[in-house]
Parts: sequence; structure tokens; C-alpha cells
Amino acid sequence: MLKIRKGGMSLHGVMLALRLFAVRRVLRMCDDVVLAAPFGLILIRLTSFVNREL
Repeated sequence: MLKIRKGGMSLHGVMLALRLFAVRRVLRMCDDVVLAAPFGLILIRLTSFVNREL
């Protein structure tokens, strides 16, 4: 039988650390997407111009 009430707060600490790690990782990924987005938009505009859709 598990003694959950005598386990202490270690589980909560691990859960908090994993959450912070995940948030930082997502924010770094968002930074990369934000840097790449303008180039993608420029390419879309150029291809529309070449195809005479504008």
C-alpha cells in the first residue's frame, strides 16, 4: 500500500520543475517560429506576384 500522505512534497517539486522546463522549451520554439515567419510571408508574396495573382 502506498503511503501518499507521508511522501512529502518531492512529487510537487518534480512536477513544478518539469512544467518550467516545458514552458521554457515551448518559448524557445516560439522564438524560432517568430524569426522564420516573415521569410515565409515574403516567399508567399513573391510566388503570388510571379503567378500574377496580385
